[in-house]
Amino acid sequence: MNRTILHVENDRDYAKLIGELLKKKGHNVVHASCGRKGLKLLKHCSPDIVLLGIIMPDIDGFTFAEIARESDPTLPIVFLTSLSDPKNEIKGLKLGACDYICKEADLDVVLARIEKELKRCHKRYISIQLTPDTSIDTKNKMLIIRGKRHKLGMRDFDLLIFLCDTIDVVHHRKIIEQTIWGENPNSTQYLYKATYNLRKILQYDPTLSIDTFRNGDIVLNNTSASRIPYHVK
Repeated sequence: MNRTILHVENDRDYAKLIGELLKKKGHNVVHASCGRKGLKLLKHCSPDIVLLGIIMPDIDGFTFAEIARESDPTLPIVFLTSLSDPKNEIKGLKLGACDYICKEADLDVVLARIEKELKRCHKRYISIQLTPDTSIDTKNKMLIIRGKRHKLGMRDFDLLIFLCDTIDVVHHRKIIEQTIWGENPNSTQYLYKATYNLRKILQYDPTLSIDTFRNGDIVLNNTSASRIPYHVK
């Protein structure tokens, strides 16, 4: 399903590159070359997600995010910037950004992480029914099994959404790590922890399981006799 993306970026060449690639995937991309133009477009185009640079000629990306959050606290924002300093990344995430992506990352990785957030923004107000006993409350990031609600951490939620998009399909560990955590030296450790957290919850529905293999591959299995593959309410 196509999404409307507002890309606020003063580097027109880079914005054109990203915009063309996203349009090929069927998305509607609206570009603003500075923060103030971006805020005006924000009111008119009602984007599903905002891709946001930081260095701009008028208001910077952090200020833009603060203003945008005041009008819509749930608006998905992804920083896409050349600033790789961890302090900037922490600041961006504390402002409520879904992700912080460096432009220097491999272009395929950049696009994969944007696509991940586009899937998440589609699911931010819906319920996903996995089996007769289990559903996902995407708005509140909860896994509900037989009426019991289990709160998920942000990356636990990201991993679950990634896996349930393609139930019973095996994914290589590196693909998952790059999609969810990017080029993070601790991504393997984070993936292990998120997998462990989800397994503890999924044990309450024996028809669902996360299996891992020696080579690092991971799969979410659904053995329910009356499986409901990705039913959206």
